Amino acid sequence: MAKKNRAVDILKNATSNYVRQVLQIAIFVVLTPFIVRKVGAEDFGLWSLIQATIGLLGLMDMGFSTSVVKYVAEARGAEDHRRVGDLTATFFWQYTALGALTLLVTVCVVPFLPQILGIAPEKAWTAQLVFGLIGLRAGLGLPLGLFAGILVGYQKQLLSNVTRVFGTASYAILTWWALSYSPTIETLSWVSLGTGVFANLLSMFFCLTSAPGMSISPLRFRFSLLGEVSAFSLWFFLIQVSLLLATRVDTIVINAVLPLTAVAVYTVAIRIAERAQSLCRQLTNTLTPVIAELKGAGEEKNIRAVFVKGSMLAVASSVPMLLSLAWLATDICVVWMGEEFRDSALPCRLLLAATMVSVLHSNTENVLSMTGHQRFLALSTLGGQLLNLGLTIALVRPFGLAGVAFATLVAQLLTQLCLIQLKAGRLYNLPMTEFYWRSLWPSVPGSATSILGMWLAAQIMPPTSLLRIAILMAIGGAAFLPGFWLLGLRKDEREYLGGRLKLVFKRRKKADPPVEAPV
Repeated sequence: MAKKNRAVDILKNATSNYVRQVLQIAIFVVLTPFIVRKVGAEDFGLWSLIQATIGLLGLMDMGFSTSVVKYVAEARGAEDHRRVGDLTATFFWQYTALGALTLLVTVCVVPFLPQILGIAPEKAWTAQLVFGLIGLRAGLGLPLGLFAGILVGYQKQLLSNVTRVFGTASYAILTWWALSYSPTIETLSWVSLGTGVFANLLSMFFCLTSAPGMSISPLRFRFSLLGEVSAFSLWFFLIQVSLLLATRVDTIVINAVLPLTAVAVYTVAIRIAERAQSLCRQLTNTLTPVIAELKGAGEEKNIRAVFVKGSMLAVASSVPMLLSLAWLATDICVVWMGEEFRDSALPCRLLLAATMVSVLHSNTENVLSMTGHQRFLALSTLGGQLLNLGLTIALVRPFGLAGVAFATLVAQLLTQLCLIQLKAGRLYNLPMTEFYWRSLWPSVPGSATSILGMWLAAQIMPPTSLLRIAILMAIGGAAFLPGFWLLGLRKDEREYLGGRLKLVFKRRKKADPPVEAPV
């Protein structure tokens, strides 16, 4: 397949990803304290606990979500249109079976949920109803959620993001309206079910009308393809187990040792970190189907270019926000959620540090997973999260919530540094010293100018409101850019990135000129 310039598609998809995440974060910031005020801190803790528990049903995906993106993108890279149709039909009917299994598990768990989670009798019915409704959403979401993955495999993240923004916005509007009349978490779960299913149906519509070659016909289901993708998905199932250990089990451990209000306090910290990580990973998420397509097209040399430049840009696009959040963590928690959530600040800072480690190596994980090294990645990730679990259990009693967050940071750092980055560096002849120099150093001068800019601005405008905090974060981001561009980047890197930007914004000719690197 002829080489092509992918800069425009990457920028368009990445931009839509960032816009979606910013809108979702804005809605999250406004909606969360509203929900806490309406349902109370204790019921919010129960809602968080049920969400963490129901998240275990995410295992029913069996790792196929990553397989959808990888195999669809690879088939498109190889221009095998028949294989695309067979793949999408096989995935759909496989997901339909998994969705039915999820509903069955939900029905079986509901009667025993209060005993499993140690929920007080007066809260038992509420917990069972909420768990059942969210489980129903999870079961329906498996076959319907497939279509968002197909859109990503087609590198049509813009359409996928439209459906997600619609789902988030409709959830926020209906939650605000419904809780004003019926302030319970049962109401919250009904709204979540309705808006989630409708957003997935919209994604299905976009996919069927804008992804040529795809099919959901049962006649195109192929057992041979199911076996092929299952061998890949098995390892991503292990990664899913690992991620659920990281994001869900911590909450369950805290609930077992500390009061239910501690779950609410930690939930605020972890949600800030999770939202930050979701935003920071948008560039590498955009590169996932690109790497798979390069693999399918046999453009191995360009994968190394994506590896190096993608990691550097992922760090540069994330550092300003992560620094700002860590610097202002106490003010954010108090202004946003109230004085009773001041204790969220320290675990939040530790989780943001873990997020920075994750973002730094996110493109490394992309390269390993999309080029046939998913087994090593899965085992490394699972080992790291088992270490996290062990450290969490050991540290939660003596150090409380800070100990739980510190366990996450240590496990993340050891896993990425000692296993994942070492493996990828050897595969692509990229020594660790070169990787960290090229990915981290460009952001160091910008980090210094960012902190200085925020500190100076805070002397004039203390962070006493969410608006002021947002302005200070914007100032920190703006102050980061000159340090990054002028002091962090080499001359050839400035010329390269400048050239890519000119390609994007100049008036394009009918045919794209070939370029050597895709990013």
